[in-house]
Amino acid sequence: MSFSATFRRLKTRPAEAWEAARAWWQAANAPTRRDAAAADPGPESLTDAAFLRTLDRLALQTQRRLRGDNIGQRASFRRLPASDFREHRVYQPGDDLRHVDWNASARAEHVFIKMGEQTKEASLHLLLDSSASMQWGQPSKLWAGRRLAAALGFIALNYGDRLSVADVAGSAAPFGPKMGKAHVPALLRHLRELPLQRQANLGAAAAEYARRHARGGLMVLISDLADVTDLGQALRHWRAPTWQVLVLHLLHPAELAPTLRGEIELQDSETSERANYDLDAHALERYRAFVGDWCAGLERTCLEHGAAYARLLADAPLETSVLPYLRRRQVIDAA
Repeated sequence: MSFSATFRRLKTRPAEAWEAARAWWQAANAPTRRDAAAADPGPESLTDAAFLRTLDRLALQTQRRLRGDNIGQRASFRRLPASDFREHRVYQPGDDLRHVDWNASARAEHVFIKMGEQTKEASLHLLLDSSASMQWGQPSKLWAGRRLAAALGFIALNYGDRLSVADVAGSAAPFGPKMGKAHVPALLRHLRELPLQRQANLGAAAAEYARRHARGGLMVLISDLADVTDLGQALRHWRAPTWQVLVLHLLHPAELAPTLRGEIELQDSETSERANYDLDAHALERYRAFVGDWCAGLERTCLEHGAAYARLLADAPLETSVLPYLRRRQVIDAA
């Protein structure tokens, strides 16, 4: 059956059409291992000194409602007696007299204590997809995901937030929770040694992660979402106000605008299934429309579940493209 015929069945048999689309991404003319190794910078180039200096001036933007157990640099709704005045409360036995507002108390029948804001830390959870589809491309989506996770993790640790890192498959020991810039080398080492996976179940991973981290925080999912049939199922486990969720959808430019033509044998990198297709201009047009609809559907699903969605390209430079884009989307900002 031709590639075009497969996509004509999109409306009536979307699951099968999606399988064909995913197979297309892992085309049989993908680069050899030697070519990929030469083009992919590899995990050892996750960061460099100049890049770290750029990250040193950034902070993640988190919602005030998120819980924080330790004193940090983030605003909260909690109040405590302090000279940094935000509001009053009536004096209670045992309160420190240094925080009494004598001027306000002299004009009222009660003694008032100055209440200041109790700052807190935030908890950042990075969930990175290392399945077979993420290992495709030059540079690979997995390398781009690792470098993005390293950048966000560095920003969190540098700002005094609590950081945890895990892979979707759950086969590797998680990193963290850790606080403090001293843990950056361990973070980079963890990302370099993250094992490659064949397949991963995001729904099951989300349920298990939410169970183990009941206090919640900022969840950042980094994935190409290639084998996710129901993103909403995963997002339902990360509900507000316990969680603030950001989905970073990582794709390779060749997935959005393929250039292959003619009779092609495609192999799915995760299931190893093979299929032959005759790719003409009409088939490619249908493919691009399908991918556009698929991405728009994922974004709608995120919005319906209160999550933020951002689509990123694997070959986009972090310093000049990805970080400015995340600043415009209010994911990060100047510290």
